[in-house]
Parts: sequence; structure tokens; C-alpha cells
Amino acid sequence: MQNYGTLKSFIADFLARDDLTSQIGTFITLTEQRMSRELDIALLERVARASVAQGQQFVSLPTDLRSIREVAYVDGDTRRALYYLSPAQLDERKRSTTTSELAYYSITANDLELLATPGKALTLEIVYNEGVAALTDSEPTNTVLARHGDCYLQGALHQAFAFLQDEQRAQYHDALFTRALAEIKKDSDRQRFGTADLQIRRGISDGGGSTGLVSTSSSTGGTTGATGPQGPAGADGADGLGWTGGSYDAGTGVVTFTSDDGLGFSTGDLRGSGSGSGISNVVEDTTPQLGGNLDLNSNDITGTGDIDLTGTITATSGGSVIPFYFANQAAFPNATTYHGAIAHSHADGTMYFAHGGAWERLAKYSEIGSGDITAVNITAGTGLTGSQNTASGDHNQTLALATAGIGSGTYGSTSNTTKIDTITVDAYGRVTAVATGAVSSGGSQASRSSASGSTGTINNNQTTNITITGFKGYGLYSIQTSHAAWVRLYVDTSSRTSDATRLQSVDPAPDAGVVAETITATGTTVNFGPAVMGYTSNASTSLPLAVTNLSGSSANITVTLSLLQLEA
Repeated sequence: MQNYGTLKSFIADFLARDDLTSQIGTFITLTEQRMSRELDIALLERVARASVAQGQQFVSLPTDLRSIREVAYVDGDTRRALYYLSPAQLDERKRSTTTSELAYYSITANDLELLATPGKALTLEIVYNEGVAALTDSEPTNTVLARHGDCYLQGALHQAFAFLQDEQRAQYHDALFTRALAEIKKDSDRQRFGTADLQIRRGISDGGGSTGLVSTSSSTGGTTGATGPQGPAGADGADGLGWTGGSYDAGTGVVTFTSDDGLGFSTGDLRGSGSGSGISNVVEDTTPQLGGNLDLNSNDITGTGDIDLTGTITATSGGSVIPFYFANQAAFPNATTYHGAIAHSHADGTMYFAHGGAWERLAKYSEIGSGDITAVNITAGTGLTGSQNTASGDHNQTLALATAGIGSGTYGSTSNTTKIDTITVDAYGRVTAVATGAVSSGGSQASRSSASGSTGTINNNQTTNITITGFKGYGLYSIQTSHAAWVRLYVDTSSRTSDATRLQSVDPAPDAGVVAETITATGTTVNFGPAVMGYTSNASTSLPLAVTNLSGSSANITVTLSLLQLEA
């Protein structure tokens, strides 16, 4: 699943429906937009370099930037990271401090703002995260799909079922999508930081207090300190820029971080509502919620209480035991709210089902499964005889067919002397009358005839279409050709056109519309036994043929058909 087409095929297979094909691309696009918002990973990191002139305060940000990981300047062999300040902090530092060193940056509109402006030309490096590159037919893959195709799949399925308003499946795939995003972030963290424990270290001073930053006083007057970040004050130098430490107040739950450059801060109360102790038992959480589907891991849910949910209960197998017991009908729930439910009233020992806003009573077997059916009249309808009133106690009755007005007997004859002219059938399918007559003798029968047509001069192995005048329906006795040829006779011209590409060695399909075909030698007559019955599908007397010259040279081939007319 490493390209756009394969991804769409996987999504279509999981959806198992053919009416969402045109929407699958939209589901993928929505997934990419969410991944771009949530993924801040090494796979999406890019480095942009910009040349910064002396005194330049603003630098344009990359157009595909989503977030910044680091900003640093490069001056020859020296590379120094800059500290981020919020716009308000940057403005405050401008007002309260006179600094000549390039040490800070902030984001102003779509630009990177530098403080202070560099005193010489240098290169600025911006390490940033771009968004997930959109998949298209012309750009069928990207770095995320190549390594994390399952994340694409689950995100697109979440969007698909949300589109279908299938909340249960949408939540299921959203949980899988969210988990995949978290796993991608962990994978990126391992790539960036390895698997060792994270340690916090203080900055290191060079002992002389030099700042290790670019001076803005001139293009040649800057000094280079030790590899940063800058630490606290040196023995004889100016204040450093590193963190100086931190403390935790157990009484308030607040952690305070301190720094020589005034960027220290304090957290809120980290103890939580349980004073840091958490909960010791699930029962202490009075409003628990699941972040995904609950897997019982082959265990049971047991206890005493109620289950109240909006949705459906689905069980794949097993004998379920669910009592529908109520003391009486008055204890039944609302029939409109619980339409389709069943309930047992213990007071009258009867089952009911909810329908149409009311509880409908089900009959007992003792009421319908035994005993006599009384006072039911059975009356024979038209064409039947026999009636019975069950009140008499006789519950067996045979209904018979009534006479149809014609006596039994044999009509027509095997010697062809008597014919059946008409048969009369009534509305109930009964034969009510038969009219017969004598078979007349005499009459003329059709004789066979010949019909022919020519191709005109055609090259060897060339095929041409001809039409011979014959009959709408006919018996074909033989085909004769003046030269060696492959001849095909059809029911209509469309069948001839459809069959035009068939090779001589391939038999036609049963429904190809081929009446007959033959391969002849020069002057040969091919007789068919038995005769072939043919016709034209449009009731035309024009018989369509295709003729291929097999004589070895150019020839005008004459085709003659021996026919017997079968249809006027």
C-alpha cells in the first residue's frame, strides 16, 4: 500500500460497496489535512536556508511551513541556534534592553523577525515541518504513505463512515487512526532522540562570559564564544543565557523554572484533583469514558445493575438468556419509545409485542394449538363443488372440479383424417368446447431453387461482403463456389459485422448469428445433411454473406445457394 491507486483499492475493499468510488479521493484529502495538523515528525522536517543581509530585520517564512523546530544562523564555520520569544516578549525586550547581539526571533505575520539585526551578512537556517504532501494520480506517493499506509487507510475509513453517518464504525476507525498517529509520533521521537532517558542539563559558560553571538556593531567586530547554548554568568563576563535551575513546591504543586535571561516560568498545580494520589479503584471514577472499543479478552462482564445505551446489541453465536419479565402490563415500558420490543406479563401469563404505540397480545398455544375450529363455513367457488359447515362437527371435506360443459373423449385422429379447428377455454382454464373437422387433401408443395451472387475481383485472402436474394425462412441444401473460398452465411448484417474479426480456425459462438459456413475448393459443391434451417432476423429476403478468396490469386468468386422456401 505504497501508492495512491493501491490505497484507493484497499479503501474500496474495506468499504465493500461500489457507490463511493468518486468520494474516496475526498476521504483521503480530509485524512491528509488532519495528519498535517497533528503530525510534527522527523519525516516531515525540511531545512530552508536564506541569505540575510547586514541590518535585515525580517525574513520570509517558507510557504509550506506548518511549525518551526529550530532557527539558527551560520557564519562561516560557526552555527548558533536562536531563542524563540513571543511577539509580546520580543517587543518587551526591544523596549527594556539594548542588545547588539543576534540571539532571538519571533513570528510576525508571515515573516521571521530577528533581534538584534545582524551586523554582517550571514545565512539563516530554518528547520521546520511541512504538511503531508497531497496524493494525486500524478504524485502517487509521499513519505508518510511509504512508511505508514495503515494510518492513511484508517483515517480514510473514518471519514467514509462519518460520511455515511455510521457513527459506530466511524468511532471505531477514528480510534485506530488516532492510535496510528500516536505510534507515528513515537517512531519519530525514537528517530530523533533514541531510546535513552531524557536528561535536562544546564548551559555551559566559556568562563569568560562571552556570549558566542554575532555582534551587530560592524561586519568585522563580532566575537565567537564556546559552542552554545550559552550558560550562566562566567567568572568575569556578562550574564549568560542558560537555565539556572528549577524547584517544586509540594504545598502548591507548582514547578518553577529560572533563567538568567528572564525567561523563567512556573507551571500550574500538577497534583491533580486527587492531590497527586490518583484513584485506587475503578469505582472511584463516577463518570468513566472509553477512548476506544472495550476488548473483553475472552472474559465476561458480570454484576448487578442496568445497561442503558443508544445503539444495537449484536451477538454472533451462543444461547442468549434475556428475561423479558414484568409483574403486569402496567409495568410495561412505553410502546412507542420501545417499538418492536417484547414483554412478558406475569400477572396474566402472556407475551406482548410493541407496535403502533400499543402492546399487542400474542395468542397462547392452548388457544390455537389444540381443540376444534367451530362455526366456520366452507363454500365452493366457481368451478368447484362441495360445501361444509364445521359447526356440524365434520371437519373433513373434499372439493371437486365441476363439469365444464364438454364430455370426456378423444378429439382429432392419428390417421390425419380429423382435425381440431378450435378449442374454447373459460376464465378458470377449463376446456368448455372443441370443434373438429375433416382434413382436406391436395395442395402444392414448394420446390428447391438456386440463388447466386458474385464478389467481383478480389485479391487472394481478401474478404468482401455480398448479398444474395433468397427467402425470409429457408432450408439450405448446399453451397457451391466458382473458386476456392471461405463462405459464411448470416441471419443479419450486424451479425456479419460482429463476426468479421474471427479467424478461419475459430468456430463461431452459438449466438453469433452464423447460419452456415464452409471452406470450398475450386468449383466445389458442399452438400449439407441434414439440410440447414436458416432465416433472416429482420424478415428480409436479402441474405448477407461474407466471402474470403482462398484461390491463391485474384478472382471473381460466384457463390450459389440451393434453397427451399419455408416462409411466405
